[in-house]
Amino acid sequence: MIYRLIALDLDGTLLNSQLEIREDSIAAIRQADALGIKVLIVTGRHHTAARYYWHQLGINTPAICCNGAYVYDFCEDVLLPGGSPLTKAQAHEVLRLSKALNIPSLVYTTEHINYESGGFDKFYLLDWAKTLPVALRPEIRAVDSLINEIEQAPTVWKLISFNDDPVLLD
Repeated sequence: MIYRLIALDLDGTLLNSQLEIREDSIAAIRQADALGIKVLIVTGRHHTAARYYWHQLGINTPAICCNGAYVYDFCEDVLLPGGSPLTKAQAHEVLRLSKALNIPSLVYTTEHINYESGGFDKFYLLDWAKTLPVALRPEIRAVDSLINEIEQAPTVWKLISFNDDPVLLD
């Protein structure tokens, strides 16, 4: 069989527990690329949170982001046409349910990852982002109101709610 494409998830697949790509994985991906095999990142992450890894791998393919909601072309620094964003009604309903259960949420719009002040101040994503070079760092913003953010954003790609209690998320 001739392979033409390797599609890799980031979290739980390519990244180790320290959110790093092992050097031998980088070498293998570069070797595949040199053989003409395209390497594609497919992730639940926002494109700004995948950019660092795309850059680290030295690949030139777009990435499928936000669990398949859209494709981002890092070479041109543009969102490719198409995609499947949430409707404002869907985003509002998920946020309403999360708020009713007092579960903090993240809202992924085209340019930002947003959270309400006080909701994620100790969230690992904030600490991780601070370790990245400024030019490759995602913009994770504390906003006064996610409801307002949903209303003002042209597009909402993903909404994530976090809680340590699996029963609450069921």
